Amino acid sequence: MWEKPTTYAVKKLGGVRATKVFYKRADAEAHLAELGDKYEIEVRDGERTRCQNYCNVRDFCSQWAEYNKGE
Repeated sequence: MWEKPTTYAVKKLGGVRATKVFYKRADAEAHLAELGDKYEIEVRDGERTRCQNYCNVRDFCSQWAEYNKGE
């Protein structure tokens, strides 16, 4: 499935690159509090790369259907 977890990127307002990326939202918020109001948190949703981009039978797969329920 090549599953990637959801991550939380702290970056400058209007910026493109993250200054730091966290796996827990609480850690990102703590780091944001240290940096000040010129930064923001961007949520980068996790995904199943192989299923989403390479699998030809994902429309018939029960695992993909279960994972994709929320979308």
